[in-house]
Amino acid sequence: MDGYNRLVMARNSKRYILNGRFFIEDNLLNYMVNEPEGWRKEIDLPKKIKFTGSWSMNSNHDLALSLYETKDQSRGDVLSLKGNILDVRSDAILFEVYSRTKSGKELTRILKLGGRWQADENNRLRFLVKKEERKVDVLTLQGIWEVNRNHEITYRYEKMDLKTKERLERTILFKGFWEISSSDRFVYILDLKENSYFSFKAQLETPNLIGKKGVIKYRVGIGVKGRRPASAQMVSLFGTWKFGRKGGICFEIDYGEDKIKAVTFGANFYITKRDNVCFELKNKEGEDLGISVTFSRRFLRTQARGFLRLKRREKESRIEAGLKIPW
Repeated sequence: MDGYNRLVMARNSKRYILNGRFFIEDNLLNYMVNEPEGWRKEIDLPKKIKFTGSWSMNSNHDLALSLYETKDQSRGDVLSLKGNILDVRSDAILFEVYSRTKSGKELTRILKLGGRWQADENNRLRFLVKKEERKVDVLTLQGIWEVNRNHEITYRYEKMDLKTKERLERTILFKGFWEISSSDRFVYILDLKENSYFSFKAQLETPNLIGKKGVIKYRVGIGVKGRRPASAQMVSLFGTWKFGRKGGICFEIDYGEDKIKAVTFGANFYITKRDNVCFELKNKEGEDLGISVTFSRRFLRTQARGFLRLKRREKESRIEAGLKIPW
C-alpha cells in the first residue's frame, strides 16, 4: 500500500499503484480495482481482490490486516489502512480512511467491522471482530479511557491528520450504563443481547457510604503497551439513593439528556449504635458487594416519605420497612 491507502502490486518486475477502493464485506477486506478492463486482462488482474487475514489495530490507531498464506498472498505481509476511528457502536466500529486518485482527487471511505466490545485483563478497551467458527480478531485501544460528567466512557488519542498534516486529538464516546456486579468489579453495559460490555477489575474506594452524599468511587488500573506501569485513575459514579415499593434500594445515575438509569441492589438492614440505619448491599445473585450505605433516621423520613418500624434485638437491630415512594 502507498501513503494514500491505494493498493500497490508487483507484476513482471514492475510496480503498479492501482486506482480503486478498499471496502469491507462480512468483515473481510476487499479492493475494487478501478482500472481499464483491457489493461487488467493484460496483466491478469481481477476487478475485485479479496484478502484473508487477522484484523488488529496498531499503535497509531490504524486498522491493520495481517495476511494469511495463500496462493495469492504472502504470510506476514500487513495491509495498514491509515485513517481515524469515526464512531463506535455496541456491535460495530467505523473507520474513516482517506485516498487519492492518480489525478489527485481526494476521496473518503467509511469501513465498518462488526462484533462486540469487551475489556481485557488489563482493563483496556478492545473490539472483538466476528469471524467464522466462533473465532475472533482483537482490536485493542492501547491508551487510557476516562469517564465524563455524564458517566459515559470516553477514549482520547492523538494522531496526525493525513490531509492537514497537523497532530490532532480525537475523542471516541461509548454510550452505555453502569452496573455493579461484585466486590472487585464494575461493569459498563453497551448491549446485553450482543454480549457487548466492559467488565473492569477495580478497587472499591468507598465501601462505607453516607446516603445523603450519593457517590461511589473505584480505583482502576489501566494497562498500556510496553513496559510502562498501568495508569491508575479514580472513577466516581454520582447519583441519588432511592427506595423501591418492596423495600429495595437503588442508585439512580444521570447520564445526561434526561436519561436516568438505576443500579438496583438487594440489602440486609440493621440499626447502628447511633440509631442510624445501615444497608449492606448485595448484587442480583444475592452476593455481598462489600458496600454499606448508612442513612440517618431523619434522612429516611424526609427522602422515603414513609415509615420505619425499628425492632431492637439483643445482638443487633433490624428493620421492617414499609416505604411509600412517588414514582
